[in-house]
Amino acid sequence: GVRVVRRTSGARQLSVGEKRNLAVAAAHGQIVVTQDLTGMTEWQPPFAQPIAKVNEALHQVAREWKDRVGRRAHGEHPYRMRSGELERMNRHPRPTDR
Repeated sequence: GVRVVRRTSGARQLSVGEKRNLAVAAAHGQIVVTQDLTGMTEWQPPFAQPIAKVNEALHQVAREWKDRVGRRAHGEHPYRMRSGELERMNRHPRPTDR
């Protein structure tokens, strides 16, 4: 069966490997090899050789999105940030800002 993990106060967070193991245990084989088939992993097993290399294209999409958001050129959005949310976010720097 699938193990459900709930985040509770005081509980440790799962590592990336533990999260992947949970995902793999609950996934069908077709899903497990998706990253291999799209060339997104450094090594692919012989049974899942890449059909396409999309890694660089995905990185380019992410860079473009980051640039658009930074310039506030990502289009209209129907949702608004709650009052005080930006200030709260700025009090807690992101790991990449440290």
